[in-house]
Amino acid sequence: MSDANETLTIDPVKEGVVNRIAAGTVHKGDLACSGGLWVEGTVMGNLDVDGVLVLSPGSTVSGRIVVRGSRAVLAGAVLPANENELSEIYVLGTAHLARTLDAKANITAGELMFYTGAQIEGRIRTGPMPAADHQDGHATA
Repeated sequence: MSDANETLTIDPVKEGVVNRIAAGTVHKGDLACSGGLWVEGTVMGNLDVDGVLVLSPGSTVSGRIVVRGSRAVLAGAVLPANENELSEIYVLGTAHLARTLDAKANITAGELMFYTGAQIEGRIRTGPMPAADHQDGHATA
């Protein structure tokens, strides 16, 4: 677990993040993108990101989230996929579980980095992505 005073720095240009869901934007349905994704708004549906994913504080997502990039910075809210099922997050690289994260999700990542204060309801494990999600192309629902 990281020190409570440690700062998590994100440089979208350096990390090649070229896509953005702005604060106040609500996207309903599945979304696939290359070049990373910075979410400040709301995404209700499956996400398939070929690059870095950043969920900013104040952002909200739900569904199946697949990140094929080097890392995912999870600092927002991850809601259950539906009434009976937690969301699923798969990260090929490192999942940074920031102090502002409030997740109702199962999280699988190559590596995990915890920050004091992160709240997770669900399974957390390190390991490979399911084979269907590790290949090029879109996540399977």
